[in-house]
Amino acid sequence: MTITGLVAQGGLSAEDLIGVRHLAGLCKLHDGIDVKFNYSMLDMRDPADATDFLWFENGELVGYLPLDQFGNKAEITAAVHPEHRGKGIFRSLYAAALGSPAAAKCTEILMVNYRSSKSGSALVALLKLPLDSSEYSMSVESSALPTMPESGGLVLRIATSADVPVLAAMIQTNFGAGGWGTEKDLAEELARAGRYYFIAEVEGQIVGHIGTLREQGGVYIRGVGILPQWRGKGWGRRMLAESVRHELVVAGVEPVLFSLDVATQNENALSIYQSCGFEASIVYDYYRVV
Repeated sequence: MTITGLVAQGGLSAEDLIGVRHLAGLCKLHDGIDVKFNYSMLDMRDPADATDFLWFENGELVGYLPLDQFGNKAEITAAVHPEHRGKGIFRSLYAAALGSPAAAKCTEILMVNYRSSKSGSALVALLKLPLDSSEYSMSVESSALPTMPESGGLVLRIATSADVPVLAAMIQTNFGAGGWGTEKDLAEELARAGRYYFIAEVEGQIVGHIGTLREQGGVYIRGVGILPQWRGKGWGRRMLAESVRHELVVAGVEPVLFSLDVATQNENALSIYQSCGFEASIVYDYYRVV
């Protein structure tokens, strides 16, 4: 049976995933931007909880809007086939997502827009959504990495299930409560292939944490945090450098693209990342829906 119209489900099938990647590729060719879909989250969906909203025309996927949940917070990102815009597809996907039981559980929902996207910027203006925050997407190729700082006595170790309570407490301290990073989230995350968190220690004392996500020849760095009493002493830069060195050893001779996101107003973190060769390529604006 050829599908036309809205489909709401939890997670994507292998065929759906191919369709989403194809759709993202078409949007990139047309708009010149990479759509920020969190592909790594798709195997973490609850099939009984609709968080993926798809629109088909005669069996072809022409619109996709995921509701990515981080604790009681969520983000919306959307893509509509360039040849099918202006038909109300986004509005249908948007209404279905906001009216879903998954959205009803969230205390905060943000829409992600690329600042350079004319269509996206026009859309958030039409919806009259207020700007909440902005992030730089930063990256560096392994071949372009500068000389990294020495460890200075800092040691990274891979977090295990035994570290989950301490790791969750640190994430709450560094990023606040209510978002992603509960003990349940972390336990599930550490059980999945290619997802790691590291505990940073100096002379046996825990100073911070950093996470890496390996996918498609690249490493996404996330969850970078130094405990308050250890900040301003250069440990953040050394922790980042040690995590990069670790991933280079894992990759061997293969080239690696390192990427991360950082709030535009976080000048200290920006300075650290820039000193390690990361350059900003895209600005994401987050608009408050709920």
